[in-house]
Amino acid sequence: MSSEIGIVNPERKSVKLLGINEGLEGDFFDITEAPDGSVWLTTFEKGATSVSLEKGIISLLGEEQGYSGGSIDINIDPSGQFWFGYSNGFTIYNPFKSTLKTIETNSAKLGSGAPAMSLFDHINGVYWEGTYSLGMQLYDPLGMDSRHLSSNDGLISDDVWGIEEDKEHRVWLATYGGLNIYDPSTKTIKYLEIPRQNGANDHRGISEISEDIFFIGSAGGFSLLNLKESTITSYQGSAETARFFWRARLHEDGSMWMGTNDGLLVFDQNNGTMKKIDGFTGLASNIVWGVEKDHLGKFWLVTDTGINFIDPEKNTVAFLGAMEGLSTADQSVVFRSSKDEMIIGGARGISIINKERNQIINVNGDHGLQPESLYDMVESQGRIQLGTSNGIVIIERPSQENPNQAWRFMNFGRAEGFPYTDYNQMTAKVTSDGKVWWGAAPVLTVNLNDPKFENETTPTIDITGVRIMDQASQLFAKYESSLFLSRFDSLPKDLESAKSYIEKNNIKWNSLDRNSKIPLGLVLPYNQNSLTFTFSNPAVKSRDEIEYRYVLEGADEEWSEITKAPVSKTYFNLLPGNYSFKVITKGFNGIWSEPSKYTFRINPPWWFTWWAFLIYAALLGLLIYTIVQVRSYYLKKENRILEERVQHRTAQLKKSIEDLKATQEQLIQSEKMASLGELTAGIAHEIQNPLNFVNNFSEISNELIDEMKEELAAGHTNEAVEIAEDLKENLSKINHHGKRAGAIVKGMLEHSRSNSGEKTLTDINALADEYIRLSYHGLRAKDKSFNANFKLELDPDLPKVKVVGQDIGRVLLNLINNAFYVVDEKAKSGSDSHKEGYKPEVIVSTKKTENGIEISVQDNGKGIPESVKDKIFQPFFTTKPAGSGTGLGLSLSYDIIKAHGGELKVESQPGNTVFTITLQG
Repeated sequence: MSSEIGIVNPERKSVKLLGINEGLEGDFFDITEAPDGSVWLTTFEKGATSVSLEKGIISLLGEEQGYSGGSIDINIDPSGQFWFGYSNGFTIYNPFKSTLKTIETNSAKLGSGAPAMSLFDHINGVYWEGTYSLGMQLYDPLGMDSRHLSSNDGLISDDVWGIEEDKEHRVWLATYGGLNIYDPSTKTIKYLEIPRQNGANDHRGISEISEDIFFIGSAGGFSLLNLKESTITSYQGSAETARFFWRARLHEDGSMWMGTNDGLLVFDQNNGTMKKIDGFTGLASNIVWGVEKDHLGKFWLVTDTGINFIDPEKNTVAFLGAMEGLSTADQSVVFRSSKDEMIIGGARGISIINKERNQIINVNGDHGLQPESLYDMVESQGRIQLGTSNGIVIIERPSQENPNQAWRFMNFGRAEGFPYTDYNQMTAKVTSDGKVWWGAAPVLTVNLNDPKFENETTPTIDITGVRIMDQASQLFAKYESSLFLSRFDSLPKDLESAKSYIEKNNIKWNSLDRNSKIPLGLVLPYNQNSLTFTFSNPAVKSRDEIEYRYVLEGADEEWSEITKAPVSKTYFNLLPGNYSFKVITKGFNGIWSEPSKYTFRINPPWWFTWWAFLIYAALLGLLIYTIVQVRSYYLKKENRILEERVQHRTAQLKKSIEDLKATQEQLIQSEKMASLGELTAGIAHEIQNPLNFVNNFSEISNELIDEMKEELAAGHTNEAVEIAEDLKENLSKINHHGKRAGAIVKGMLEHSRSNSGEKTLTDINALADEYIRLSYHGLRAKDKSFNANFKLELDPDLPKVKVVGQDIGRVLLNLINNAFYVVDEKAKSGSDSHKEGYKPEVIVSTKKTENGIEISVQDNGKGIPESVKDKIFQPFFTTKPAGSGTGLGLSLSYDIIKAHGGELKVESQPGNTVFTITLQG
């Protein structure tokens, strides 16, 4: 910094000094050559100075030309404009039009008031300003170009809660301390105080009632400002009305509809009367933040619990809340758009209501709106702007030509130079010159530009570093730098350390990326397997909105969560293999980039290499061969022992089978003998009757012979002849009963004779009659107390069938014996015989069927339980007491009937059991 400049001429080898004597003033801070060859100098005190050596002219750009104050830095943009940096922004000088433009960058309001120290060329349309202590500030000419005013700039209060513009383009500001009036023509701020006796200066809102009348809502009352007559009429509130008056709209009949903390107040200016509409008369709440009138003349009220709209003509009050289609009932602002839509905003975004279409469109976080909560809303150049809890959001809605297009949002907050981003409720105003005024206590924000949306270009992402085992990310750059420093006798200590680490750990790569210096084709040993990656989105706009996602293919199963940190997690103990790290980014326009990819490989330890596995395979093969040989020897030995055991066990098994067959034959024979014994008992009883007849008639015949001798001796021939006739008759009876006994014996012999298996035509009726009698008499012979009735119901038309009569007889005898046994057991139990007059009975019946004959043996015993019925035909199963049966009777009977191609089945219920034999004809 100097008050003189030196001009060096290399050709003439001369130096010329210019200072105060030549017309220069001030201490010069920066010097820049212009395209026309002139030199520009900046000073702290008096603007900038231009020196043209060719023309010999020194020109001052100062207060006379509209440049007030000094400048620190100077730069020239591509269009030839000069940018002079000063403590709180830039001054832009256009040498072609000789115009000046001042841009405030709010350095003083953003921090410690650090001045701009340097100004860099623009990058992608953004200018970079270096500050003394705040780092870099970025200025976007296409952004909002905001100004921020406070009490330091002349406002009576930093709390601005109402903004309106009059027909002379003056801006009226309602604050907690009174009214401020900003005149854009003079750029001055004036203060208007309402006399205390006429009302309070604690203002809560301002509304344009008509062209010349403003409504001013205050704490404790309201005022009407008549601009044409320059008068203020104040109205004091009362305990019966309200404590706070906020905003108002005019009805066609001249009445004012005012939103207050005590409902909606309707003020008739003609007669000075007040009417109240509150929660008792139909409103959702007494808190009415704001009032808006739609194009149909209906009033929309914003309350703390929803939206009411009133139809003055029909005198009706309706409610809109979450149940009626809004995102939430917690609303803060209502706004009428240029399309005559009513737009409602609150805790969950906005709801666009089109009454003509009967349509509600909710726009919230699901569409990308962040944050969702908002308090203010305006429309500028056809786009809705929202004052939210964290900055301004500009909305670009889908076009009519493309209704399926996504909603787009552009956020402006602290990163764009806004010192305060929590906006006041229903305060903003778009003035006639296109500027948007916002209240964001403790400042008043004025946006000079309507920003343009970022284009749809995809952002870029660069992988900037790889940290191995927590080493510095510039490890490889340091190693490469040693190549250029090799001409020195010794390398810097950190470069030696980097080279030593890389060589010691056998880290290899093909080349280094030209910009980021990360190694390409990186190959790491197995023990250098913990890595961290750094990356960056080079965009300069809205850096606070840049987000990243990444994935390490080979280690991660899915992409990471969204993060703002430009560094990945540390991947510890990665297994040997090939890996690919991918990262994507999203910036200002909400579009995700294509992934940037970085590949590397981690080698396995030597004991996991292919040649090590070959050795392992060879050793394993040798071991397996040895084990197989040893195992084969022992298997052969065990096989011989097993064969001997098998032969021994086979012999034992054969003997067991033979013993089992013998036992089975004995059991079957025993069963046969048992049935034969029962048959024999019956036969003995049958033979006894004819033998008794033979004995009786023999004794009578002997007596008749003695009588005949006496009669012959007496000469009574006729009497002797009569006795001879009686004797002949007796001998005939003896012969009959003898033949009967012989037939019985013959039948017994046939039963005891071995079965030939030959089928013959057999009379089943005769067989049934014979065996039921034999069974009955056999049981009577064994047990004198046995007593049961039996009945034969035989079909006289029953045809003879080809069967093995002895086998069928054995089946019938077994079934009949069982039937007599169960009825006798039931009779002896005494449970039913005395109480119900139980009479044991067995019925044997036959009948002809379509395909053969059917034989049934029925008893009225206790019946067979269901749990026993399925087992009754199994061998060795019996329900008789131990020692009373072999359990083979029904099993053998079942097999005999099956062998005849028939069927044996049982049906039973308490008090009735029927065994049925079906034989083919």
